Parts: sequence; C-alpha cells; structure tokens
Amino acid sequence: MGLEYVDSTATHSRMHENIVRSFALDAMERRGQEGMFTGEQAATFLTMVTEIDVIRDITQRLEQIDIPYMLTGSIAMNYYAEPRMTRDIDIVVELGVSILDDFFAILEKDYYVPEDSVKQAIRDTTLFNIIHKESVIKVDFIVRKNSEYRILEFKRRKQIHIGETPIHIVSKEDLILSKMYWTRESRSEMQKKDILNLMKSGYNEKYVEKWALHLNVMDIYMECTHG
Repeated sequence: MGLEYVDSTATHSRMHENIVRSFALDAMERRGQEGMFTGEQAATFLTMVTEIDVIRDITQRLEQIDIPYMLTGSIAMNYYAEPRMTRDIDIVVELGVSILDDFFAILEKDYYVPEDSVKQAIRDTTLFNIIHKESVIKVDFIVRKNSEYRILEFKRRKQIHIGETPIHIVSKEDLILSKMYWTRESRSEMQKKDILNLMKSGYNEKYVEKWALHLNVMDIYMECTHG
C-alpha cells in the first residue's frame, strides 16, 4: 500500500526539477546528445524547449479571462514522478458558450483555433485541440464533465510553479484514478507502470480506494497494490 503523502518544500523542488529534466532531455536528444546531466545543466536547455513556453502562455491567457483550468496527462505525470519522453499537453477547462468570444479573441492571433470543433466539444463535453502557429505544438483541451467525480477532481486541483509561473495541476490522487480508468479502457501496461510510479512517493489511500470503487476500477487498484 502507498505511504502517507507528505507535501513539502523539498518534494515540490524535486517535482519541479522532474519537469525541467523532462523537457531538457528532449532538447538534448534533438541535438544528438546522450548521457547523464545535472539539474543545472538541464535548466540551461529550457530556452530550447517550446512546450513549456506554450504551457505558460496558454495558462496565463486563460487566467486573464477567468477560465478555470487544470493541467493533466503526461505533463502532470512528469511533475509527480520520474519523467518520461511523452509530454502531450492536456488541459481540462470549465468552458461555456458565454465566454467563447473572449476565448477565441485571446487565442486567435497566435493559435489556430477551430471554432466549430470548440462549440461541438462544449455541447458534447468532449475535447478539442488548438495549434500554436509558430511552433506547431498541439494543445488538447478537455471540457470538464459534470459527473460528481469530475467536479470533485477539478475542485481538488492544486497550484504549482513552473519557474515563476503559477500553474493549476491535477492532484496526484486524481491522476492515479484517471490512469486507472484509462488502464481499464486500454489495458495499457504503460498506464499501469505510471500508476505504480505515482504510488511510490505516497498518496491518500482512503481517497483513492473510495473513488476506485465508485469508478469501477477497484480491480486495477488491487492489481497495482497487491499485484
């Protein structure tokens, strides 16, 4: 079973370094460099890495027009655990038709935003993507669903800092639960490895057990904790 999760300054520092290291690793690979490197060396590569700039830019724009959001997926995984190469940008948003004009206006200069797809995603509470014009980096937006769990997950999001930029990110426990749900759908061994990796540093067991049962993923939870 997981250890009690302790949220400390040291833990936050390590988590931030994981994100830095993840982006730096990709930058080094693109330049054909291999081998171990320090956190200081990793930081020197940040200027080469466009994904982190896009995250900062997007989240700041969302905050300017008061759209609540939550970073999730592989970027969140890289914050809480050992970084891996997949770094898709996934952002959950509370987005309604009343704010669409502001949403399009604040993004259209620097991003390709398919308006019809955005409107359809809001109607169906699904996802849409936008593309940063200069870097051609894709950002997936997931319209928050209105289920009891997804509302609670969104309320439990936490604020971290990437550099000096505040970012709202999914909690570790809810990322574990989401990955259990994705594992049930895909039977992906990679998702299961991610769950185990997340559990290593501790988590709120009672919360995860409660919602694993509610979300019908208790079998995945048992495999990961007793497997």
